[in-house]
Amino acid sequence: MSEKILTIQDFAPYAGRNVLLKDFDFTLKLSAVEGVEHAPPPGVARTPFLLIFSGPKNPLVRPGMYMCVIADGPTYELYLSPIHTPDKDRQDYQSSFN
Repeated sequence: MSEKILTIQDFAPYAGRNVLLKDFDFTLKLSAVEGVEHAPPPGVARTPFLLIFSGPKNPLVRPGMYMCVIADGPTYELYLSPIHTPDKDRQDYQSSFN
């Protein structure tokens, strides 16, 4: 049995929702789903996209795999990584899909 390849369409309806990092017992907001919502070219599994999450400055969520429970939505295991965040009052994270 093969795993489903996640696409931007799997996440777009949940932009703006809270996401519980189950193993960390911490909540972030799925602040943006960035990419193009179209079919990938022949021979390519998916069109690349990014998920951007926002949370408080502390505690810092370390890079790694987390069970992400989307409020009123599905649960996915995602790799999250902190990214440069100009706003001093929050920390942003990304999950990249190529």
